[in-house]
Amino acid sequence: ERELNALIRLVGRSSGNFICLVLPMVVLQELDGLKKNIDEELAHRARRAVSFIHDAFASRAPWLIGQR
Repeated sequence: ERELNALIRLVGRSSGNFICLVLPMVVLQELDGLKKNIDEELAHRARRAVSFIHDAFASRAPWLIGQR
């Protein structure tokens, strides 16, 4: 939770010129699997992260690059 909040603050301060996050597909797949975890806190954090990533891709955030 703390890490995602830090990332949100960091990219919020940037116009996209200084920050570039390369997200390997395997990371998104792992987060997707964690959304169904028995540990509700972990599942919640994974859902929040996936939602953040999805919104960034949907808005074509210049600081996010998906890697296959």
